[in-house]
Amino acid sequence: MSNAQSDLLLVERSNTVYKCTYEDFRKGAFASKGIVLAVTRNWTNSYTGTGGQWYGSPSGTTWHQNSGSTINLSTTGTVANTSQSYARRPAMQVYVDNLGGTGTSGWSDWVINYMYWGAYDSNDWINGGNGNGNTAMINIWNIRAVELQGAIRSPDATISKIRFYLGNGYQYASGSDFKIGYKLIDDDGTGDFINTKYEGSTGGYFTTFYSSSSVPSMLTSGGYKDFTANQYNISWT
Repeated sequence: MSNAQSDLLLVERSNTVYKCTYEDFRKGAFASKGIVLAVTRNWTNSYTGTGGQWYGSPSGTTWHQNSGSTINLSTTGTVANTSQSYARRPAMQVYVDNLGGTGTSGWSDWVINYMYWGAYDSNDWINGGNGNGNTAMINIWNIRAVELQGAIRSPDATISKIRFYLGNGYQYASGSDFKIGYKLIDDDGTGDFINTKYEGSTGGYFTTFYSSSSVPSMLTSGGYKDFTANQYNISWT
């Protein structure tokens, strides 16, 4: 069965039994915050040509929107994507200062796994524009607390870098905007978090983790794409 926050647990330490709520037991032992990530980009061309897929897992809802101009991280009216047969949430690692709870820095395991090496994503993922005059794209997705804790092997850390895996690269990737934004949201371990926690039509405030006007040209090649925070690190717990 799943535990409610108010459930009472018995914890033994040094032959002494203590009583505490499940909510208090979680503190310091289990991470309580999930993360919503948003990525925006604005290309010079309305259609980026071949390549550019971000590999990842087919699980989880993503939200997206096309536009003819730069899209704000906190945009409203994004559309849910739940039926795509290839990757929806992109393969991702994070660089932290408390890997394995040892206080050392390093790259985590895969937070979201790369289940579809070699499979193309949908037009919504591949292109900053869709060939209809749209040059900008935003994609948003949820990451569970347990996914982060499993990859970092610690219930708390400061995230200073984010890594994605890009496929073949975009054929035409010149542009003027690339941003990664985030917000921390409560995750009590219940419910279908990755599909329901972020409500895509309302937007909401995102803190900027990374912002650049030169990144789009970097995406012409495939492989690991590392982004070091140039705005705010993510203090996750």
